[in-house]
Amino acid sequence: MANSEHLQLDVVTPSGSALSIRVDSVQAPSVVGEFGVLPNHLPLLAALKCGLLVWEVEGKRNIAAIGPGFVEGGPDKVLLLTDLFRGAQSLRRAVRRPGIQRAAARRRLGARATRSLRRFPRRVVYGPVGALDHKKKSLAH
Repeated sequence: MANSEHLQLDVVTPSGSALSIRVDSVQAPSVVGEFGVLPNHLPLLAALKCGLLVWEVEGKRNIAAIGPGFVEGGPDKVLLLTDLFRGAQSLRRAVRRPGIQRAAARRRLGARATRSLRRFPRRVVYGPVGALDHKKKSLAH
């Protein structure tokens, strides 16, 4: 058994290698729960589900979103075969996008329109279609 201080983490997608880096530890979501791999880990083979891949390099945690796939681990390597890999930069852009869209809508509508929209709460009415028609008729009388 090799006595190593680091793991080689390789993430491969259908479009090619997405990540190849030396890490201190890896955490990933499997279909039966999350698992972690440290150097000198026993051999491991698991099915992955969608979730966050977390790896640590010199005390700094890094994250990425992964899709379903498989993982093979050993004493000095972790190989992930997955359908999807989105690094932290892609995730940050995706989180910022709704905020940017709201800001653009405010510019289009103007400050006065957004103030008036804020006064009305957003409501969703659930129920049969006929129930809404019945309420309108009773309010009219």
